[in-house]
Amino acid sequence: MIWWKRKKANGPGSADAPVVVPLGADVTHVYAIGDVHGMKGLATRAEAAIAADPSFSPEHSVILYMGDLIDRGPDTAFLLDWLAIRSKTGARRMFLRGNHEAMMQAYLDDPTAHENWLDFGGLETLNSYGILERPDKLRKMRDRDIRALLDTTISQSHRTMLADMVDAVEGEDFFFAHAGVVPDRPLSAQTKADLLWSRDRFMAHESGFEKTIVHGHTPVETPVYALDRVSIDTGAYMTGRLTVAKISIQEKTVDFVVVTEARD
Repeated sequence: MIWWKRKKANGPGSADAPVVVPLGADVTHVYAIGDVHGMKGLATRAEAAIAADPSFSPEHSVILYMGDLIDRGPDTAFLLDWLAIRSKTGARRMFLRGNHEAMMQAYLDDPTAHENWLDFGGLETLNSYGILERPDKLRKMRDRDIRALLDTTISQSHRTMLADMVDAVEGEDFFFAHAGVVPDRPLSAQTKADLLWSRDRFMAHESGFEKTIVHGHTPVETPVYALDRVSIDTGAYMTGRLTVAKISIQEKTVDFVVVTEARD
């Protein structure tokens, strides 16, 4: 069920215009989940922690994945399947596009021109779909052969899921974007690249923003809420720690839950 209306910034039809959607007036809590990077077990534990929270309400809460669901970790294909099923029931879920989703989409559209994705976690994603070829062999394959391989292994439903992701979610006091924003530029003027790739200038900015910016993309040792910035990428695929930020829209509070991998 589509329950928001899409709007574009930077002019209609602009190639770099991001898809920014409103949060929704009936939302009381947002549970923002940091960069999962193919760690399905951690995503499962994060959703279990959310479901157990007394403030959680399927009618008035949103589970918001902050981008970079894919790559690096081992379970991208299984994770997308699991989320597709869960999205049909219960809680409302929204999915931000991360730079890794953008790279995967570019590779699927033109694998020869975007083969560098393989070096940024794309190989692990292809492995999760059962494509176990070495990177050098994939690079040497003819364009039509690699396209045929991708068409037979990566389902249309997963491609649609990637295409339907949005670039930012905007509330009255909070702005959710995978990488953050470019400082000293109005939120309404941010480009798609700004929202997917910002890092150094954004993280170094100490003068505040129009709204509190909730983001992932740049790994931090522990989640941070300071200087109008909520940083929740705790490097799940490297550290085994995935952060959930519980945001009360009305009270304007932020609390963190960090889930870890199960131990034998």
